[in-house]
Amino acid sequence: MNGPSPTQTPAPPRADSTSASQRPRVTRTLARIALLAAGAIIALLLIFLTLVAGFGVTEGGTRQLFRWAERLAPGLEIEGVEGQLLGELNLKNMRYEDEFRRLLISDAELAWKPTALVRSTLLVERLLASGIEFTQLKPAPASDDETPFELPEKIELPVAIDLRRLQITEVDYRSAADAEPQRLDSLTAQMSFIASTLALNSFELNAETFSVGGSVDAELADTYPATFELQWRFALPLKQNPQQTATGTLALSGDLNGYNVEHRIAPPLAIEQQMLLSYRQGSLSYRIDSRADRVNLAALSESSAADELRGTVLVEGVDQNLTVTAELNLLAADIANPRIELEAELEGQQLQLQALKLRTDGAHALDAEGLVRLAGESSTADLQARWRDLSWPLTGTPRLEANTGELTLKGSADSYRLNASSSLSAPEQPEGELRIRGTGDQNQFLLEALLVDALDGELAGSGDFRWAPQLRANLELAGEGIDPSVILPELPGSVSVDFQLAATETDMGLQATMQRAKFAGILAERPFSIDGKGSFADGVLVLEQLEAQAKDSSLEASGSVGEMLNLDWALRSPDLGTLYPAARGKVQGSGKIRGSRQRPVVQTDLQIQNFAFTDYQIGTLDLTADIDLDRPEPSQLLLRLSDAVAAGVTVSDASLEVRGTEAQHSLSARADADQGRLSLDASGALSDPSGTPVWQGRIEQGEIAARDFEPWVLEQ
Repeated sequence: MNGPSPTQTPAPPRADSTSASQRPRVTRTLARIALLAAGAIIALLLIFLTLVAGFGVTEGGTRQLFRWAERLAPGLEIEGVEGQLLGELNLKNMRYEDEFRRLLISDAELAWKPTALVRSTLLVERLLASGIEFTQLKPAPASDDETPFELPEKIELPVAIDLRRLQITEVDYRSAADAEPQRLDSLTAQMSFIASTLALNSFELNAETFSVGGSVDAELADTYPATFELQWRFALPLKQNPQQTATGTLALSGDLNGYNVEHRIAPPLAIEQQMLLSYRQGSLSYRIDSRADRVNLAALSESSAADELRGTVLVEGVDQNLTVTAELNLLAADIANPRIELEAELEGQQLQLQALKLRTDGAHALDAEGLVRLAGESSTADLQARWRDLSWPLTGTPRLEANTGELTLKGSADSYRLNASSSLSAPEQPEGELRIRGTGDQNQFLLEALLVDALDGELAGSGDFRWAPQLRANLELAGEGIDPSVILPELPGSVSVDFQLAATETDMGLQATMQRAKFAGILAERPFSIDGKGSFADGVLVLEQLEAQAKDSSLEASGSVGEMLNLDWALRSPDLGTLYPAARGKVQGSGKIRGSRQRPVVQTDLQIQNFAFTDYQIGTLDLTADIDLDRPEPSQLLLRLSDAVAAGVTVSDASLEVRGTEAQHSLSARADADQGRLSLDASGALSDPSGTPVWQGRIEQGEIAARDFEPWVLEQ
């Protein structure tokens, strides 16, 4: 049940101790629709009673009645009429259109008992409709009548209504002529309206992403007492688990003076809510108590930092003034019992954040407070946050620590200033400092200064980041003496940085230019340097320059990669340990890649000797490739491998040879490993009949000899 608008206090309800002028006001548009609908039903009944006697008893007479209706209602068309108005009636392909809306109904069926009118009862056995399309062609004009709606003392129809089966299926709603349709699969209901008592005995509403069902009993008189029993289902928008749904029940009881609401959400959300709403002397007071018991966050998101959530949230207030208190506990494998405490108060247009506290058993702490003045586009904020004993990572041995720090944010959405400062240190290093200063508005943030005085060095930067009307970013960084071992413990050293990047989003997509990316210094007691420059635009990556040097090892690359390829590279390292301490071996190679991504032209020579990294080893590897499927001369791919270890398998010797053209080529493969041996000889052709490469050929010889099984040999 929706509460009052934050900008308008609703009129008080009628009760024994209140006058009729104090009844609550509801949305004028919906109220008028309800009254017009009721009036239309009564008017139609009177017209039917007058005309039915002469025309409704036969199918021909019924058709004549609807032809008259089309003349009296411009825009109404009915393609087919079957049956009798006094009994069972079926209408086909009804259409109504005016300046503002269009309504199409493929099929409608009405079955009712006219004789029940003798007992002052409109008995409808079934009312069915399917294939409904409603389109809002343009907004209806606003009414000039500003008179608020007031509920009457009683709503009572002259006849009782007994609707035993209502079923509406396949409803499409469009908010504009070119809008995507919103589909309602079905609505079923059974109801009665006797005197002023409305009984919606059962109803069920189904759509692709949600369903709602239940019952309603209401007395439409005096204080309008009512009870609701609802069950609902909602599909959660989870990419990793699209079948996950939330289900719950809601029970409401009370009258216009106050309501009691109980809301329960089933696991994995596992939330219970108790709501008390009361209306006295023109003011709405409320208390909403929410309790979370073992909310399964892991089931909702595989990337969730926490597994479970427990806690309480209490909202209390009168009209626009409210207070919020919350205490939440998270269960996380990597964080020591994180807790969140919140106290806030809204008074009119002023939000006071009295306390926001984040705590863990590991002594990590973050405190925030501040004031927000809500005034539409002129809203302002004055927020402060402080922290102590923060570390990264949150568990295990910390690599970075921030013993103290603070942040301030002042201004409005159109003009604000951000300042942040924090201590920053790493193990066995003196304490440093992090400072950030900048300004911004709704469209951009200007990073005036970024200073990191830590890690045995200093890093300074500036930039601007714009997200409207289009994405744009510029960033410059410069630093000296930075020790990367805080992030990569195996690479201690001292590094200088000179980096500049500009990026923007256009109608053609993201475009970026890396004016310079220079890194140099000492890593693991070895000198190194990296110098790069490039750009990305229209789906093409242009590498103007990439040169990396570490002692006697070097890597050079240049060219472009897009739909077409034009890339040259060369790698030489007599000792891979100069590039990465955990690796060893010798690598030398060079290559060229041309052509298209679908049919690349590749020329490569690569040799590896005595390679080792973690559990992988290669004694020798020789690779030669000269592939061009568009030329008439043969292409070739030659691979030789010896003394290799991977995934616990040792390969003493292996080879692969492919020679020939696209239309005619041969393949030979050999492998000898501790698990057995393999050999294969084949010949064939590669064709592309429908855009997908298809290989056709014959296996001339094949043998698989596993260590624990008899050899398998294919001779033809």
